[in-house]
Amino acid sequence: KQWYQRRVRGIFVVPMAVTLERLVAATSKISSIVATKGKSAYNRFSHCARIELRPPTSADFPIAKAEILKLYDKALTDGWKNVSVKSALMNAAVAVEVGCWFFIGEIIGRRSFVGYSVPGAYFQSSASRL
Repeated sequence: KQWYQRRVRGIFVVPMAVTLERLVAATSKISSIVATKGKSAYNRFSHCARIELRPPTSADFPIAKAEILKLYDKALTDGWKNVSVKSALMNAAVAVEVGCWFFIGEIIGRRSFVGYSVPGAYFQSSASRL
């Protein structure tokens, strides 16, 4: 039994001041950890965000067009047969990710997992009208 504990109905109770003191100590320890580790994580995120999350500029469109034409030429000339397995799996993963984001967007837009709700486009039974 510590000096600050007292027994109430058979249970040791810690006074509120001691509990707040422990909370402040834990909070300051956690905040110092977050400050040191969070700074490096924020720097890494901001670096990646500047590159990956920026909107396309007018200089990006000719590059994208050239890459699409190169991909189209590879498809016509059987160049896709010379792709490594790792590269093919990465391309397949990107295609699956794009498809999943499309379907998630459709579900959000419909506000339903099952089709669109079009009034008057479905049969309403006479029992439900009663």
